[in-house]
Amino acid sequence: DIVCVQRDPIKIDSNQLQALGFSRVEVYKRSPEIKDLFLHGFYILKGGTKKLRIINPYPLSREDLLCLIHHSGPLVGSTGDQSLSEAICLGKLPFYQCATWKRDLYKALIGYAEDLHLEKLVTYFETVGMFSGYRDGGSPPTKEELQQLFALAGDPRVLEEMDILAGRVKSSSNFDHLLEAMLARDLLCAKHPELREAEEVALQMVMSGHSIEEATDRVERTLQSLGFP
Repeated sequence: DIVCVQRDPIKIDSNQLQALGFSRVEVYKRSPEIKDLFLHGFYILKGGTKKLRIINPYPLSREDLLCLIHHSGPLVGSTGDQSLSEAICLGKLPFYQCATWKRDLYKALIGYAEDLHLEKLVTYFETVGMFSGYRDGGSPPTKEELQQLFALAGDPRVLEEMDILAGRVKSSSNFDHLLEAMLARDLLCAKHPELREAEEVALQMVMSGHSIEEATDRVERTLQSLGFP
């Protein structure tokens, strides 16, 4: 089963599906009237024994979509920054539809995995990148490339490394330290009103065209006058 949330008509590559051994493709959509799925259409292919169901439950709430991603298999389609980050944070392997202007982002993701020495995951990302727009031309995947992709997606080591990457991403986006710093700042401003006044002056400086460095220097001078290093 493939859950495909989109408005547009679903296009299939019958030749590619036949090569992968599929004999029937069924497309399910959601009926607004009965709020349930129904068989919208099907395709009969020559040869093969496998059946593919494409399920389009659009529209979905964000909570329902995240629930689907959480309970899905390891491969999750991603078409933008948000869906890519959600897939990663849920420990899924993103099949990223990388637009030309997103190549640097995808390269950075590969570089991050390399920095963490996640060799199997790097291989997965590079395999997806070969035919998701990351390479010039964005040519369709060959049967051999798809087989390599599915083999990687089923490799426990790739999934383990994806969990490591997800953990690092989530830990680096932990805002607890930021909240603690904001609380300390509020307590300090309550004790030293002149510090809050300096912050307000610095904000006005930035809004009136002064540089961040000049505004920061204004606050630092106030801190030094209060005895802070």
